Amino acid sequence: MQAQVAGRYQLLREIGRGQSRVVFAARDTSLARDVAFKTLREGSRRDALAREFALLYRLDQPHLPRVYDIGVLAGEIEGSPHGAPFLVEELCEGVSAALWAAGKNAAPIAWLGAQVAAALAALHAHGVCHRDVKPEHIVLVGDPPGVKLVDFDLAVLAGADTVSGTLRYMAPEALAGRAGAASDIYSLAATLVELVTGAPPARHHGAQLWCEPLGDAVAAMSHPDPERRATAAQAFEMLAAQCSPADRHSLTALKDRSSLAAGLHGRERQLALIDEMLDPGRRGSRVLRMSGPPGMGKTALLREAVARAVARGFAVPGLVRPA
Repeated sequence: MQAQVAGRYQLLREIGRGQSRVVFAARDTSLARDVAFKTLREGSRRDALAREFALLYRLDQPHLPRVYDIGVLAGEIEGSPHGAPFLVEELCEGVSAALWAAGKNAAPIAWLGAQVAAALAALHAHGVCHRDVKPEHIVLVGDPPGVKLVDFDLAVLAGADTVSGTLRYMAPEALAGRAGAASDIYSLAATLVELVTGAPPARHHGAQLWCEPLGDAVAAMSHPDPERRATAAQAFEMLAAQCSPADRHSLTALKDRSSLAAGLHGRERQLALIDEMLDPGRRGSRVLRMSGPPGMGKTALLREAVARAVARGFAVPGLVRPA
């Protein structure tokens, strides 16, 4: 397709095109890995990719795409103008959730749902809602397959009071323009109903859902009152209980790794110092040194610092992240 972009990314083929962006499968020739290369189309919001990078970079969650690099185009490509931002992230090509679930019983679908719930728990712990959980945005990649929740357009662009999402999976409060973390859980419940039955919930208009093999879990995840609806962590536990013993063991290991209720609680002083260092009105060079014993969370804090820097328009040299 194209010569190398940014000195290292060989664009292989277009894999997605929307109103605001174009996505290519690409080859990172410096690290010999396949990646997804996203760039914005003419007239799109220029901060969208920086916000997506900041969102995903601060998280180290196996069911969310990993982001590797961000920059600006030195020339025009496929309708994206010179100077347009680009984002490089993990290439999540695989089997759609709907295709994978066809013919399967409830146990493996519960396993899939638990992994999506773990991804949502990580997002919600950082105050972010996905806003468009549905089968098309859940992909199984690799061998053995693992679940990835993808497509963060609405998570980074939709306003707090915006009615956004896909109607047949939306919670009642989302339909009224009051989407929150609980709305993602309702959408996951509607997704699970479709994967188990082979058809989306019919004309539910935000009603509580039921699906016999996963009855109690789906009902708790789709309570009409978002205050009484299961959280992502609770959904994880209920769905894990529906899995086979072998899959349940793998999910227990995942829970220990992903820290379902994690975040940066108790780091307010350090975060305030990072914000002070990133104040655009501050003059002169700025150096922030992090030190401490192993296990104190330095890596998570550093990821947060990088994410905040990129979101505020700072260039971060040597950013490219290993796989």
